[in-house]
Amino acid sequence: MMNSVYRPPYILTPAIVNLVAGISETIGRYTVLAEQNPTQRYR
Repeated sequence: MMNSVYRPPYILTPAIVNLVAGISETIGRYTVLAEQNPTQRYR
């Protein structure tokens, strides 16, 4: 029946949000460093 309330398979807790923020920050820092130091390409 369609009368039930939808429940997502997980709950976003502050801990999860903090982990995602930390991962995003790390990726952002890596991206900046990678753009500053382009790798050498050999022909």
